[in-house]
Amino acid sequence: MLLELAHPITAAMNAARDDEPMVVPAPQPSWICVYRDDSQRWRVQLSFEQFALLSALVDGASLGTAIESVATTDGADVAAMMAGLGDWFRQWMGSGLFSAERLGG
Repeated sequence: MLLELAHPITAAMNAARDDEPMVVPAPQPSWICVYRDDSQRWRVQLSFEQFALLSALVDGASLGTAIESVATTDGADVAAMMAGLGDWFRQWMGSGLFSAERLGG
């Protein structure tokens, strides 16, 4: 599940989980991916570009189309996306975010 939020809630959620004092963050856009691996739930903080790329893939776009879509989005940091793509997919595959790959159309 991909979430686009008005507040950066990760630190507050971590504090609640760890039974520590929680500070309500000031409004600021935040993007999170929540997924399940067997019996565990995971929450991953995303950059805007990561969120936009994963959203396009979830909507059925091919990888090339998804990258192009993000690259033409206002405010996207295309250089950061292109520099980070390999690492993003290594992390996502290694964490179990993707369960399989599909080649072709």
